[in-house]
Amino acid sequence: MHKITDRLTTGVLIASIIFYMLGYISYSLLLLLWGSVFAVVALRVLVSKRNIIKYGEYADAVVIETICKRMRRANTYIPVLEYEVDGCRRIVQYHGHAKPKYEDGEIVKIIYNRESVENVVIVGDSNVYIFSTIFGIAGLAMICGGLYMYFT
Repeated sequence: MHKITDRLTTGVLIASIIFYMLGYISYSLLLLLWGSVFAVVALRVLVSKRNIIKYGEYADAVVIETICKRMRRANTYIPVLEYEVDGCRRIVQYHGHAKPKYEDGEIVKIIYNRESVENVVIVGDSNVYIFSTIFGIAGLAMICGGLYMYFT
């Protein structure tokens, strides 16, 4: 299902740029299309994270290292987690933070998705919904701007 919506989203974005460049759609409709895509992506990520938290399995994970990557002008610290699922060892990179939040060797509680064990959420992480919040607000702003431009 996600592959179909990803391809559909990519197709809509590429088609909207081409139609805008050819003059078939206006800037306001372009904003409406892009805002709708942003809002749908934000909603999809929000639902995915909520499902992991609501229906996921709890486990203990060990932070085996923290990778420091230079992104633009600031460093991003990405904890690498190791945990066990049904006797199989899993290693996954969690999303990055501006400051190192976890020490190497620290044990953290995680929730993972049973169907896709690489999808994890650290219990108590305040940044779980940040991506969907930013994309949702950007999508709504684009939709409002497109509607305003279309009707004025």
